[in-house]
Amino acid sequence: MAGIIGWKPHRAAGESTWRKFIHGKRIHQDTRKDILGEIAADLTPQLTEEERTVEGQVIPLEVIKDQLHEVLVLHSNWWDGLCERLQSAIPVESTDIINMAVLRLAVVEVAIRASALFLLVDYRVDSSAQQETARIDVQKFLLPMILRQALKRAGITRQQLAEELGVTKEAVDQWLARDALVAVERLDEIAEMLSAGMGQDPDFLRRILRLARGWTQLFRGVSARVDSEEPNHMVNALTGMIQSALVSLKEQVAPLGTLERMSVLTHLLLLGSDLPPGPELRRAMLAREAGDDWKGVISTPMHEWEAFLTNALSIEKHALDMKRIRSVKGFTFLWADEERTRLSRMIGVFVSPEKLRSFLGPDFKGTPEQLLALMGRFLNYYRSEEYNHSEVERPEAWRMSMEIAESSQLHIRSARNDHERMRWEVLIWFGYAQGIALLTKEWQEIDARDDTLEMLTWLKRIPEVRRSIPPLPEKVDPVLQGTLALLRAQLSQLENLESISEFLEGKLEQEELDRALAALQNRLAQKEQAGREPDSHAQEEATRLKALSTTLGEKMKDVVARSRTKRAEMESLLRQLRGFSLS
Repeated sequence: MAGIIGWKPHRAAGESTWRKFIHGKRIHQDTRKDILGEIAADLTPQLTEEERTVEGQVIPLEVIKDQLHEVLVLHSNWWDGLCERLQSAIPVESTDIINMAVLRLAVVEVAIRASALFLLVDYRVDSSAQQETARIDVQKFLLPMILRQALKRAGITRQQLAEELGVTKEAVDQWLARDALVAVERLDEIAEMLSAGMGQDPDFLRRILRLARGWTQLFRGVSARVDSEEPNHMVNALTGMIQSALVSLKEQVAPLGTLERMSVLTHLLLLGSDLPPGPELRRAMLAREAGDDWKGVISTPMHEWEAFLTNALSIEKHALDMKRIRSVKGFTFLWADEERTRLSRMIGVFVSPEKLRSFLGPDFKGTPEQLLALMGRFLNYYRSEEYNHSEVERPEAWRMSMEIAESSQLHIRSARNDHERMRWEVLIWFGYAQGIALLTKEWQEIDARDDTLEMLTWLKRIPEVRRSIPPLPEKVDPVLQGTLALLRAQLSQLENLESISEFLEGKLEQEELDRALAALQNRLAQKEQAGREPDSHAQEEATRLKALSTTLGEKMKDVVARSRTKRAEMESLLRQLRGFSLS
């Protein structure tokens, strides 16, 4: 804020110390206190007598200066303490999700304190209804965008600006590039030049450009540590939460007298949301917030931040461990989908445990037979008409089942007793059986469409699937005998399906040759109808393609014969599969 209004200390610090201070670097505590004292001393004389009057009593300037100094010191101490707490809570290299967690916790706290600040400066709040706040596009408030708009309104080209300032046009182009930062001194020169063409006060325009520069610097710093959409998401969440907190806070302080009201708001601004009415404001935010991805941080008070971040760190560590284990164990499907893995990590960090429990239901403690029946019902749903006609875009469900099977292979190692071990065994083998069943269902849909290229693309999955399945045990608990019999039949079916690749590749090649030959013959026929001499090169090419097609046709006879045998075996296996009771 001092940078935006062009304020600098005259006595408390030199230029280098001041630059360290405004860039967030540590300086001596006494020097910082002196700087804040000088800020308070410079701001206090600007207050009118009317602004210093509370309940008919004029507060002396010296008292206000001392109170403002205390406010600034408390705020700075709070911010430094907050940074130290977060650094100690995150002792390792941070990830984008950890950065997001830290920033979101801070955004919620800022929203609560900002609501107190707005009421202290008598910000008007419409408490009759909580209107939906308009979505803010952060990019529109970045310095390059503001500069472009100012140039346009002033009617000045980039070339003219460059000549006036004695720089190249390329330098101006760089200033207008996305997320660019222009030196403060240069911004002041630009403001001076543009103000006449815009009909604006140069001082006002200078402050606007400095504010946009600070906003751009903040945005650039945040964007480098989280995904590209998060800064926009945070700004819009912040505006909505400030609105919710403002309405709730105004209702709570309305019955209080002026001094008591100012005391409550000042304590909330300086000491934060752990004290009343902070918890009530968090509840108001939760009531308005529709997305589950913010409710976890909103419901986490400041004294629980370390615990929240410890949980986030454990989730990120687990993700790293899973990647390492996946590589060591040679798993094919577990944590293979980066996008879904990231979504899973975000859900673990940001969705509140209560919400997760209500979604997942109580921990399943049933018998292996009951677990197998439950898995069977899932499979029957995937095979049902309801699933087939769902308008929701569904992921590759078969991959999820294979992932469950591989994940269960890790969990079985920590089983505490035979009963628990048996439950993991059920999940392993049924996961594989369910995955192949869903995969085969895809094949049946593709086969019905008779699309050769789509069939070949699908068949390329089979080697990956077969390699991922460990050797099937010969002796198993009776509970699993039906599942393993199903799995053996499925693997035989996959082997047969894989063997028809040769036939499909030949068929695709034959189709391509036939299309090329038809196109050539069409060209020759058109020339003949036009009374022109046939193209000798085209005739030779048509003859060559005919010969290739004939040779391929002879070769395909043997392939087709073998394929028919395999098809017959497949049909027999399919009939067997349909006979299994999956639940």
